Amino acid sequence: MINVKRYLFELVLVRLVACLESFLIESIRGVFAVDKGPFKTRSKKHEFSQSQRLELKSVGDIESVILEKECRRLSNGGYPEIRAFFEKRLSISLEGLSPRAEHMERYFDTRHIIIHRLGETDSQYRQKYSTSEKHTNVDQALIETALTDAKKFGLSLHRMLGIKYFGKTKAKRRASGKR
Repeated sequence: MINVKRYLFELVLVRLVACLESFLIESIRGVFAVDKGPFKTRSKKHEFSQSQRLELKSVGDIESVILEKECRRLSNGGYPEIRAFFEKRLSISLEGLSPRAEHMERYFDTRHIIIHRLGETDSQYRQKYSTSEKHTNVDQALIETALTDAKKFGLSLHRMLGIKYFGKTKAKRRASGKR
């Protein structure tokens, strides 16, 4: 028999993790808007076809394409890629946020298992999370914890980004008399 309740809990977790991922990517976009420094790297090369190049009317258009490619790469790479970007490029350790990053990583990994394996765990997942469960166990308690963790994590990251990047922008605006 179909366990509708379990599927609904899984759906809520999938949606929550999608929101977290979106928040992380949009935070990166926000940093890009105020500080291009973390995005400057000599190791990355971007090629544009002649047609693409002729369509790009300004430096801003080029920056938008570069940002989109970077965000797409991070989104495709999942939580480990996003976490590495925050640490290496933005000098923000997601490990230091509350709740700890491994909780977030487990939510991302569980979402991956739900989407790509219909919730059936594999040996890698079972070993990583020390479980013998053959299926992800998403219940009301996990959803409640995940919602609380996501809120705390988002607020912690928002605060950290504000201090490191956006606080400077506010101070510059106040100094110039702009709001």
